[in-house]
Amino acid sequence: MTGRLLLAVGLLLTTVLAMAWGSGAHARATTFNPFFGPPDFYRLDPTTSGAYSDTHAQFNILPRSANFSPHFGGLITFGDSDIYVADSIGIPGTGAYVGRLQSTAQLGLANEGCNTQVDMTFELVEANTETSALQMTPNVTLTSAITSSQASFTYTSAGDPIGPPSGASLGGQTRAEIEIDSEQILVTNINQTTNTYSGVIRGWNGTTPAAHNAGDQIRKVNVIFPAGPPGNLLANLAEDDGDFDNNGTAEFPQFAGNGVADGADSLPGFVRDSLDPDVNAANGGYVQARARYEGVASVNTLIVILQFVVMDPGALTVFPNLQWASSAWGYSSVTFLQDPLAPPSNNAISDFCNFTSNTFLLGVPHDNACTGALPPPSCTGAGAGFTLRFAADGGCPGTTTPNECGTACAPSCAPPCDPGACYRQKNSVTPQNVRFYEYAVSQRDYDNDGIENALDPCPSVPNGGWDPRANNSLSGGDTDADGLPDACDPAPAAFNNDEDLDGWQNRMDNCPTVANAAPGGGGGTTPNTFQFDRDVPPGQNVPDGGPPSDDIGPACDNATQSCTTDGNPIAPAACSTLTPTGANGHYHATAAAQTICIGGVNTECSFTADDDGDGVVNASDTRRAGANPPYVFGGAGSPPTWTAGANTTLVGAHAAGALNLT
Repeated sequence: MTGRLLLAVGLLLTTVLAMAWGSGAHARATTFNPFFGPPDFYRLDPTTSGAYSDTHAQFNILPRSANFSPHFGGLITFGDSDIYVADSIGIPGTGAYVGRLQSTAQLGLANEGCNTQVDMTFELVEANTETSALQMTPNVTLTSAITSSQASFTYTSAGDPIGPPSGASLGGQTRAEIEIDSEQILVTNINQTTNTYSGVIRGWNGTTPAAHNAGDQIRKVNVIFPAGPPGNLLANLAEDDGDFDNNGTAEFPQFAGNGVADGADSLPGFVRDSLDPDVNAANGGYVQARARYEGVASVNTLIVILQFVVMDPGALTVFPNLQWASSAWGYSSVTFLQDPLAPPSNNAISDFCNFTSNTFLLGVPHDNACTGALPPPSCTGAGAGFTLRFAADGGCPGTTTPNECGTACAPSCAPPCDPGACYRQKNSVTPQNVRFYEYAVSQRDYDNDGIENALDPCPSVPNGGWDPRANNSLSGGDTDADGLPDACDPAPAAFNNDEDLDGWQNRMDNCPTVANAAPGGGGGTTPNTFQFDRDVPPGQNVPDGGPPSDDIGPACDNATQSCTTDGNPIAPAACSTLTPTGANGHYHATAAAQTICIGGVNTECSFTADDDGDGVVNASDTRRAGANPPYVFGGAGSPPTWTAGANTTLVGAHAAGALNLT
């Protein structure tokens, strides 16, 4: 492995954690090189004491680096707790414009090389974090009294506000959470002809089962679950019709056409469940998010949902492999790109390999021009047959009604907002130095050929000479140009872009030589079946602390497909045995630091001074009082198993995720 450092045009960012874990062999391990500039790694503007600072941040993963893991905890920003971040109550209502993320993604389209650059912009709004149950329209009540253990019951309503998704949806799957009195109930089957709820689980979300009387109101928990077609599972989150379950009736008409995407009005179920340490909604345990920012984009017919979920300092310590993320790290902002708990969508985007991104977050929210009576055309878009709701910066002070501008809502916001502003972020009132970190985990590479499994159609056969970012015909290892490299193509001279004929093209398929599509062609709904790879169940520590999935489909993730048994003469020595219940392959974790001076510049936040002479400027040095140069992995004489360098102290068992960084 070539250990490249985190560079920013002459600015060397200290890697406080930079290590490769997993297989002890290294033929040509992947690199993981997040690039944080220029012009920004992390910047606050202004840095005046007590100011409502805007945030400017940059995060890039450039070729030929492996991409980051999309699973929970794979990309986290930590912000100093002395820079106050408002909770959702501090910004009244939902839909205030809070910023923008602009990105250029490098994609593989239609089974071709990952070399198409696509620009996308996510206009971010302040989004709901509460899961309180709301009255449905038309009103729904119990037809008859029910006992505390009754497994099905009928409802009375002038309509059917909730029901199975209609049309080409997620297999007609039903999932609704309702509330009667103080008991919450999971409903998995709704018969709209007989008005019957069945397949219920009583006492959901940790509530107590109870008897209820005829006429008791049935409310719906304000959580939205994916209900789109197999190619766009999250389509309903991007709409603005109040029909959260896509059954054809708006259960919450107050959210229909309000200028805010339904996925911002309602907390997505996968966010709620990801924020439950054991990922088990039955017993409750959701850790309350502090704030959430949500944006929608459409990329080549794929509907994309991006969310930043802000947690209180120390809130992540109860989660698997994040026990090290103590309150000393400050607020944590967890990135959600799509649904980390769901199977892949079968669409025209075969691969997502690299990207650049610039994020801008306002210190004081602006008005969202899309919530007014005459929204601009940019508020509405079309994608894959759905009408999408975007957001637009309406400025501050805004001119629409409602006016979400932070200066317009004051003084109605709850403390600790100021009389003049319902702010999103505020600098400390006393001069001091603050620290920000970006923590990222790469995807896995099982056969150590330098290509992460998700990008490698031959994940267990080393094919380092094949270029996944070149067109198939020019990739140097795909004779028939069908997206399946010669290394594992049963017929390398015969073109077949779906080798196993399961409806998933080779470069989209996580097991391209063994049919593994779910009935109907989808990815599956049960983890670790069909295309739905999840080696370590949610809620459990991953033994090596890395991503819980190895991106090798379960049908191919078994001992017979291992490097050691495939007969390949260049298989790495000591290649581990594949297992569907273990995340296979090495991964990398990195964290970079930035020091910012609030209320005045001093040497500690200098971008030129290097007090300890270790090659890292003070602003990016995690230990200014003593030399701790970045640790370079690989190269001549490097060990077969990489360990943490001088910048990192491992405390306790890494298998339990017990990390303390100094």
